Amino acid sequence: MELKNSLVYFLRHIIDITGVEAVGIRLHNNGDFPFYVYDGYSNEFIKMENQLCSLDKFGKRIPLSNKKTYELDCMCGNIIRDRFDSSLPFFTESGSFFTNSTSHFLATTTEKERQGKIRNYCNFVGYESLAIVPIGTKIKKIGVIHVADKRKNMFTEAIIRHLEIISEDVGYEIKNNLKYIRVNASNKKVHLLNKKFKQLANMDPLTGLLNRRSFLSALSLEKKRSRRSNKPFTLIMADIDYFKKINDEMGHNIGDKVLIKIAKILKETVREIDIVSRWGGDEFLLLLPETSRVGGATLSDKICKNINFNPLEMEHKIINFTMSFGVSECSNDSNFEDCIENADKSLFQAKNLGRNKIVVERASLDLVF
Repeated sequence: MELKNSLVYFLRHIIDITGVEAVGIRLHNNGDFPFYVYDGYSNEFIKMENQLCSLDKFGKRIPLSNKKTYELDCMCGNIIRDRFDSSLPFFTESGSFFTNSTSHFLATTTEKERQGKIRNYCNFVGYESLAIVPIGTKIKKIGVIHVADKRKNMFTEAIIRHLEIISEDVGYEIKNNLKYIRVNASNKKVHLLNKKFKQLANMDPLTGLLNRRSFLSALSLEKKRSRRSNKPFTLIMADIDYFKKINDEMGHNIGDKVLIKIAKILKETVREIDIVSRWGGDEFLLLLPETSRVGGATLSDKICKNINFNPLEMEHKIINFTMSFGVSECSNDSNFEDCIENADKSLFQAKNLGRNKIVVERASLDLVF
């Protein structure tokens, strides 16, 4: 039950980072791979898809040549049995499958490319975005993570990579704590697994920065610390100039790379005590403890220059981008919701002044490069 509770927590983390409506984990049990935990799928779907074993005309499982395992159906079976071709765009080198439109996938691929017959039931019930990520080692798969949504275009390569990283880690933890799908885990290992899930839940999966929820917790602590020390702190709200244009003209994959690049620059530029978060989309929010608005403006200027000196270098091109900044100093009696709002208003003003600028509350500091 402790492992099941941990995996339910893991499902919620997957839903948080992807925004999808349904996630399930299949684990090995008596030769088959039924759903061990799931969230968002109907009972009818689970009933129809709970078995992967291929059946002969007598309804019996078909054994493989080693006589120890059975043939498995559908794309989940392909992933578990390592039937994939990483040269095709819907398989990854790590053996995952994903598509942002099952209808398009079925209409444009052959049975050979799909590595065999698949049931198409996910598409039949309306799931367009579908990802299947293996759990376990390269030698032995103990299950898969099944992620689905009836909306199209729910996945990016960065999200799939993140799912592969955490599924491998989770796979080792599960493998060490399972015997015939029953849990024989020690309390210490379950505690470590829960701790790891909680750490993952505090991170933005693409950039590795704190997410909004964990940043607000840190901000609440800093507000209390500021009240005790009677020293101000400063917030910097920043976002990427013309980010929608980057996504529209170059694709979301390039947009993701820009976000990752900026996160790296932010982490390398701030002080060790500063806290950096991805606030949402292309917005970032920074917390500078015991720092005045002047210090916030100085750091914003340093970040701005580092961004200008460090464009995104692709194989055949260099992609330049800029950011705008809004700086707000917060006293120990300030309401932190107001502090965030003031930083956001200053950012809005920086945008209106032509972008690639810093606005410190109501005073504009124009940057010249």
